[in-house]
Amino acid sequence: MTRYIVLLALAVCGIAAAAEQDDPSKTFYIQLVRGTVGEKPPQKEAKAIGPRLAKRLQPVFRWKTYWEVNRVQATVEPGHKSRVRLSRQHEVEIDLSVAGKRTVHFFEDGKRVSTSTQQSGVAVTIQGGNATGENAWFIVVRKDKPTE
Repeated sequence: MTRYIVLLALAVCGIAAAAEQDDPSKTFYIQLVRGTVGEKPPQKEAKAIGPRLAKRLQPVFRWKTYWEVNRVQATVEPGHKSRVRLSRQHEVEIDLSVAGKRTVHFFEDGKRVSTSTQQSGVAVTIQGGNATGENAWFIVVRKDKPTE
């Protein structure tokens, strides 16, 4: 049930749109993020997310801190799709096969858990899931390079 609340909250937020540059290939930055109730990172290599992403997540969700667990950069040519692995459990497929649209499929343990189709000009797509009492994960697909 909590998972569906997270999905609904993200849809309602409308994750802000921004115009993309007319670049024949599209570079995306994909982040695996953990939201936690405490201030301790969920694993030692995790680092705090940047201020732009924090401004999107903190007002909407109850987690005290957000940690980037992994980041992958992917370049997808128009008319094609690309699938990347973020962890043993999480994968993302970015599909640009339909002109003017970007479809993002989110996978957990090899099974598709959701799909988001938006206009190609949308700057950020966020998917959340597995909210527990202690933490939740988010996958962020964005055009702008995350700040350190």
